[in-house]
Amino acid sequence: MEFNKSLFIDPKIQYPDLKSNLEFEDYILKSQNIIKSYRKDLTNDLADTIIKANTPFELKPSGQNTKSQAALLIHGLLDSPLHLSDIGKLLQNKGLLVRSMLLNGHGTIPGALLNTKYTNWLESAKYGVESLAKEVNKIFLVGLSTGGAISLHPEILKHPKIAGIILFAPAIKIKSKLAAVSFYYKYLPWSNWESAWIHPSPDETIDYAKYRSMPLNAVYQVYKLTKDLDKRQPGCPIFAALSEDDKTICANSALNYFHNHTNPESKMILYSTKPKKYKDIRIEARQSHYDDLRIKNFSHTCIQLSPENTHYGAHGDYKFASHIDTEKNIVYGEFDRVDIMKNQKMREHKLTNLEYQRLSYNPDFKYMSQSILDFIDRC
Repeated sequence: MEFNKSLFIDPKIQYPDLKSNLEFEDYILKSQNIIKSYRKDLTNDLADTIIKANTPFELKPSGQNTKSQAALLIHGLLDSPLHLSDIGKLLQNKGLLVRSMLLNGHGTIPGALLNTKYTNWLESAKYGVESLAKEVNKIFLVGLSTGGAISLHPEILKHPKIAGIILFAPAIKIKSKLAAVSFYYKYLPWSNWESAWIHPSPDETIDYAKYRSMPLNAVYQVYKLTKDLDKRQPGCPIFAALSEDDKTICANSALNYFHNHTNPESKMILYSTKPKKYKDIRIEARQSHYDDLRIKNFSHTCIQLSPENTHYGAHGDYKFASHIDTEKNIVYGEFDRVDIMKNQKMREHKLTNLEYQRLSYNPDFKYMSQSILDFIDRC
């Protein structure tokens, strides 16, 4: 498969001015127009679906709710607003006003991340918080991976209306060994367009809701973001859910961060393949190994996604969604590219008939959802 090099060049997008008095409806419209202008895959029957998956959204509570509470959803690196849409619906049904952001560099083509700064992401989060603060008394930050680190940044936490933080696989520390030096590729004498990428993928558009290619700049920006986190703990309660087997973020660092956070109303769900008990009663270990479903463990990307998700769920339209009921020769878990490539070679040499795929949704979503609702009631 040949590379479409146009996907890996910075399109130099002019993003909305978030320091103005921009109404959130206008922010959504401007973001959608950017998506329509820069994506390369809007020529098929899925065009409307693709645009919707990547567009920031607002979910208003039904009934007679006074909109006293709200949630701001902040997605992770390479992701889209769709990745937190299931949580958004959960919180809307709880009676919260829900808004999601689209971080700079996302929702279009991966080349848009070549020169994006983490400070741009912080500006988006600040705008989201301030837009909600005009309408509600209490705000919950909901962050996925990099969005979790943004939610814990002192520039975001200082707003007085933040009542709680909900984190999924939070990037307190990332595992990439390249992170600290990833910026210096620009100074290599043999530097070219490919040297700016960890893995430019020729099948980039196979997932319309997530980039499959990782620019080194993006890794470096997440690294800088995590180094910029304040050692002081937020005063409000934290809910966190993550996998012990996560290969993207350091689960132990997230666990240590939570241990040092003393708010008694906080809660952590740690998905583990082994039964565990913690002295800290706020931490609950949940099983992540399901023999009957051929699930080895939980992936970095699955925690916040429902089995009902139309893209990543049990009947999702994504090519590599975990179709557990129909694909009987597949093992699901936290498998990275190297694991999958090794498994492919083994299958080619008839050493195994089992295929590895990354688990795309959380089979424990219902239990976790109730824990989140209970957490909101305590805040």
